[in-house]
Amino acid sequence: MPNVETPAGNELDQVRYTLDRDLISDYLSVVGSEPALYQPGDLVPPTAMAALGMRTLLDGLGLPAGAVHAAQELTMHRTVTWGQSIVCSARVAQTSQRKDGRFLVLEFEIAGEDGSPILEGRTIVIAPGQNG
Repeated sequence: MPNVETPAGNELDQVRYTLDRDLISDYLSVVGSEPALYQPGDLVPPTAMAALGMRTLLDGLGLPAGAVHAAQELTMHRTVTWGQSIVCSARVAQTSQRKDGRFLVLEFEIAGEDGSPILEGRTIVIAPGQNG
């Protein structure tokens, strides 16, 4: 069941990822990046971590079909390399009901296993209303 009614301040379950070959290779194939640019042991593309943050949000909320990703802000604190483990935390920062949809301001943080910040993101998603 889609959870668009999640109130502001609600924390979603943390998700842990290991930035292994399969995970990063899948990301690179989807975005069409040249695999030679990102070899195992090298840096992980920052946008790959942003995509994992978004996955944590979207999986945690179960938004309905027709939801639109309207905006994104990212702050990168440091780089990571293949094989490292990360923890994604996410929360609903703000919600507002408009005519035929719900605007959700969502925030996520990605940290190393030691809790040191790697990346922070803020995004706006518009979920269709009952008639949308």
